[in-house]
Parts: sequence; C-alpha cells; structure tokens
Amino acid sequence: MAENVAWVANETYPRARVALWAHDAHVMSAPYHGITSMGMHLRQIFGDQYYVVGFAFDSGTVAGNGVTVSVPATAPGSLESVLRGIRDPIFGVNLRAISPKTALGEYLGDPQPMRMLGAFYKPEQALDPANIEQVAVTRAFDSLIFVRTSTAAKAVVYQKALAIPTGTAGVTWPTKWLVGGSDPAGYTAGADGSTAAVPGGDIWLSSSTAGVGEVGTTGAKIPLGAYRGKRLRLQGLLNAANATNGAMFWMRVNDPHGVASLDTMSDRPLMGTTGWRPFSIVLDVPEDANDIAFGLILRGTGRVSVSRIALDVVDTSVATTGVKL
Repeated sequence: MAENVAWVANETYPRARVALWAHDAHVMSAPYHGITSMGMHLRQIFGDQYYVVGFAFDSGTVAGNGVTVSVPATAPGSLESVLRGIRDPIFGVNLRAISPKTALGEYLGDPQPMRMLGAFYKPEQALDPANIEQVAVTRAFDSLIFVRTSTAAKAVVYQKALAIPTGTAGVTWPTKWLVGGSDPAGYTAGADGSTAAVPGGDIWLSSSTAGVGEVGTTGAKIPLGAYRGKRLRLQGLLNAANATNGAMFWMRVNDPHGVASLDTMSDRPLMGTTGWRPFSIVLDVPEDANDIAFGLILRGTGRVSVSRIALDVVDTSVATTGVKL
C-alpha cells in the first residue's frame, strides 16, 4: 500500500500534494497489532512531509460494510472516554504542538487504549479486545480529530433507469441506460427522434434542479464480443448548450482487476454553447475485458446531447485517447 502511495506521489503527481483517506490503523505511523503499518513506511519515505490526521469518536452509528449499526460509548479509561470529558462535541488537537515534557504530552506519548473499528464491525464486537489497540497517540498521529457522536455515512451517488429506444443516436444494440452522478435527481435525460437536422435522433442530459457544483452522467454498455483484444474507436457528434462547467462523453473498459482504461474527455470538454462538434475516443480492449461502458457527462448546469454514435476497430497507428489504469 505504501509503495502504491509513494508511486502516485513521486512518479505520477510529483508536484502535487496528495490526500489519502484510510483506516487509522493504516495511516498511523505506529504499529498495529504488531504489524508495520502503511503509515510507518510512508514516514520512512517522506519524513515530516507525511502528516497524519487521526480520527476518534465516542459513540453513535457507523456504516459497517454498508449496514448502519450502533456503537456504544467507550469504556472508562480509554482515550475516547478522556476526550469526551472535554465536553465539546467536535474538536481537533495539533499533536505536534504539544511538548512531551508536559502532563498532556506524557499521557499522549504513552500507549493508551483506543478503539479501532473496521469496515466489518458488528454490534456484538463493541467490547471485543480485538477492536482495542494500545496507541501512543503523539507517535501515531500529527493531529487528532474527535467527534463525540458519529453519524453513519450515507451514499449520495445513486442511479435511476432511463428509457432510450434501441437505435437512437446510432446505438443499435440493446442496452440498459442509467442516469447517475452526484445529484441524479437534479438532472433529466432522454432521447429525441430523428429529424432533418439530426438524423437518427439524439440522447441528451440536462440539469433541472442541480447546481453548478454537481455532476450528472448517463451510462450504458457496449457488447464485448467483437472487440476483445482490439483497439476500439467510438465517434460521434456532441452538442453543448449553456454548459457552465463542461459537457463531455466518456468510455471505460473494465477487466478482472478493475478499470483497464478510461477517457472522460476532461482534457477537451465542450464549454458554453457550441453547436454540434465531432469527438472521438480510442481505447484498447484487453482479451480478458469484462465490460465496456460509455455515456454523457455534464458538470454543473446546462445541456449536452450526442448523436451519430459509431464504433469501429482501428489499428495501432491510431493513438489511444484515454488513461491506462
């Protein structure tokens, strides 16, 4: 895990700051159950440039493996029981600023029982010693955030079905269409029939109640049969109308390991009102590919439409447009 993070920081984005979210046991720069943590490796690699923000809470709810469960208050003598005595519902502590020679510094520098709940926590495990770790807080973290009452995470991205007649906009194969994004309820999508101006019709995505900070998407699938082991090109016409933050088309190829390649046109979005513009996406489809997906993206408000979608296999002289992952 540490090697992956170091590769991202040093090779892929050498001039950027990297924010990494993970369980306290992974990010802390101290052992966990006697295991050398990812954070310990990252501390060795980056030194003080690696800044760890720990998280603790007393009671409330968590989404254990996607299921909301209750967590009782911590036992007396635990780190969390001491922190809840401060009486503020949420606060942060800059641990680097605490002198180890003070009473607080000595306390936080000595191992204290701290609860470590993982993704698969169950209510009957509340007092399980396996969920309690002796942690020298100032060694493990650089800052600590404490929340007295935790509220389980709730998914904000969901999808809804979309009815698009087969053959619209050049999509001649049967496929299910979905609308998704950060606020699918704030976007509407549909299809227009063939006209003299737009032969074959178009598929569109438009903001309704979504704000400028939201993202809407449509998604469908491409049959794999003829494209495994080939370089696939998807072409069409894209039309943006009052697109505040960008209108794009996307295509993604998945293999058994996850996303094999992806192009979201983030480097060439349509902005404002453009009229019909040609676009092209070229991705490699590995032999073991199990999924090809595509659709529209609308960032913020406005409308985006696609027409004359066409697929063809190209040779290696045609450069790919996406990112291989």
